[in-house]
Amino acid sequence: MTNLIQLVSQKTGLENQYIQNILSLLEEGATIPFIARYRKDKTGNASDEKLREFEEVYNYFLKLKNRKEEIISILKERDFLDEKLLRIVNEASTLTLLEDIYAPYKQKKSSRATSAIENGLEGLANIIQCTKYSKEEINHKSKNFLNNNITSIKDAIEGAKDIIAQRYADDFKSKEVIRRIIQNYGTLETKATKTFEQNGLYKNYKEVNDKIKSTAISKSLCKIAFPIK
Repeated sequence: MTNLIQLVSQKTGLENQYIQNILSLLEEGATIPFIARYRKDKTGNASDEKLREFEEVYNYFLKLKNRKEEIISILKERDFLDEKLLRIVNEASTLTLLEDIYAPYKQKKSSRATSAIENGLEGLANIIQCTKYSKEEINHKSKNFLNNNITSIKDAIEGAKDIIAQRYADDFKSKEVIRRIIQNYGTLETKATKTFEQNGLYKNYKEVNDKIKSTAISKSLCKIAFPIK
């Protein structure tokens, strides 16, 4: 609980003692508007807006904490957990990053990548991914991976590419880098379709072309994709 309160304090700027007070009041059944109006002495005169921000941040980090505990338990049960992985899980700062870290250890459904692995194409994937060989050399080496299920060089290479794609999909560091690039340099663009309602709920989003990190509209539309940081 102490670490959770520290995280919330860093994100909201509220002092630890006020966070403890607010949590106690919420547990007693008090609402945010009530606390903001009648319990200012317990919150350091925090505004209604500040308290709602606190509630959102606290609930998010509580979910993050609980999910970490769940994932650690699963990894331990399946004998995947070591000191390095435990540290990486504990250091995850968002639910999105946490799920990216856990993704390679999930029990995967059958896919093209798993089928390729079952057909012995991991070695060919390693050969391609090391980027040491020319196209002609890869084609030649691919012949060594042909079998009853993989009957052509094309099938072998395609299967190896599926394995490589899955490796990148499971690499949480690469995905986090891409997210940061999108958030910092990406642009969000929307255009009205034929069914667009001029006075409907999304009337303010008819024509948008803004940088994601710098505009309120872009942030609101992208909130689901990029949660609390």
